[in-house]
Amino acid sequence: MRQRRNMRAGLLPVGDECMSRGQIAAVYKMLWILSRLDDDYAKEINGVGFSKFDSVKGHSLAVKARECGLHTGELRTAIRLLRKYRRQINPNLYHKVYPEGTGKESINLRLDPKVKTRLNDIAGEHRCTLAEMVDFMLRAAIAAYDKAQNDTSSPPADGPGSPGPIRPVA
Repeated sequence: MRQRRNMRAGLLPVGDECMSRGQIAAVYKMLWILSRLDDDYAKEINGVGFSKFDSVKGHSLAVKARECGLHTGELRTAIRLLRKYRRQINPNLYHKVYPEGTGKESINLRLDPKVKTRLNDIAGEHRCTLAEMVDFMLRAAIAAYDKAQNDTSSPPADGPGSPGPIRPVA
């Protein structure tokens, strides 16, 4: 009875909880962003994208979400998987799926010292802080995702003619 009422209200059952279509879209977007940041499948330690342990699973969920959507079990797996990557995801997007967090944990990045030094150098060249630059990069990734979702004539993200993975500025 409760499940029917939730479905009438536009919520979809995911395990013991219900999620709106917007929350599910946020999960898909987070998977896509992390998979684009992790173009090397965690071959080098850089603190960006999925970890070596989660890389294959995260990429496969991202591809499946993009191509045909995730089933309930896969969606639950994705939600559990994405929780640990809160520092790499825009806080507004993260809190659509995990509303209980404070948001402060999303600002601190754990990066490899060499990567952090290089990002600080780039931020210095552009006269901005590291946090502003990372925020800009995440917004650009989200905008690219939104554009890809709205453009029905474009090929799949990793198909021929795709713009390729998002790479840091050299």
